Amino acid sequence: MANLFKKSSRAYEAGAIKNGIDSAYKIEYEDGKNPPSLEGTRYNRYGERAPGIGSILDSTIVERNIKREQENLGEGFVELQISDKNKQNKPLNIGGRLHYADNEGKFTIIDEKFLDVMKQRETEKREYIEGLIQTAIMSDEICATLLGVKDLNSVLGSGKGAGYGIPAGDLLNVDAKPSAIETYSESSKMYSDAVQKFKMVLKRKMPIVSELTPDKAFNAN
Repeated sequence: MANLFKKSSRAYEAGAIKNGIDSAYKIEYEDGKNPPSLEGTRYNRYGERAPGIGSILDSTIVERNIKREQENLGEGFVELQISDKNKQNKPLNIGGRLHYADNEGKFTIIDEKFLDVMKQRETEKREYIEGLIQTAIMSDEICATLLGVKDLNSVLGSGKGAGYGIPAGDLLNVDAKPSAIETYSESSKMYSDAVQKFKMVLKRKMPIVSELTPDKAFNAN
């Protein structure tokens, strides 16, 4: 059973970890659809200027700080291989835990600090998108404004959304407009499918929301 586990689960595909790490620093839209991986994370992680058009002057600083973070983290993982075949099945103490090598006697160790950085950035993005979801779900008009579409049905209606990465099947076929979601029972599969589709579209769009009208201007006589 132990050998079966190592053969089927423990071994890593060549280049798989590196691909995942590289994608965490993607700064361009994927096929014109998926937002860059850094989209929606906190600006002060890499930039210095206050919000506004002037922050575009930080571009070199941002690029430098992103590169510096990557360099400080290194490649994100190491691979160790036991060459002595008599010891390839022996466990090692790694991080205070008992670990066994794969079928070739190889230990692949992923840097916990790198995962912490990735987790923190994902938390920042989720906080941002969850705030948008709470706003967009309130009405079709608000949602259409955030998504920048004239006909919300063309994006969230039944059978729509493939261009936003919605897979064929129940998710694609459900009507996920806010006006439709509020009619579903919260315990129903239709409700959960609609909410999931709604979130996926909003996350893919990743609207940019910032205060442009201060209270002073809004309350001016």
